[in-house]
Amino acid sequence: MIDDKNCWLCGKLFAGDKTLHHAIPKKYKPLKNITIPICFACHTRMHLEDTTRANSIKTKIIGLDKYVKEIKLMLGIEVAQAQ
Repeated sequence: MIDDKNCWLCGKLFAGDKTLHHAIPKKYKPLKNITIPICFACHTRMHLEDTTRANSIKTKIIGLDKYVKEIKLMLGIEVAQAQ
């Protein structure tokens, strides 16, 4: 059951560990601040998953950037040096 007495993710009854998770991250400055009541364990897990996903994307972008630089060098295109 979804209510304010149970975690919206795992469904467990709150035992003093109720937290509020922003449905839309604050960094995006949403027009409405929507929060979801979840337990501390689920909140921690959600943020770890977000961080892992962000790091994975960052790694892929860095790898792609290196690949593009290698192709440019192979084609004789000037590669800008990082400052």
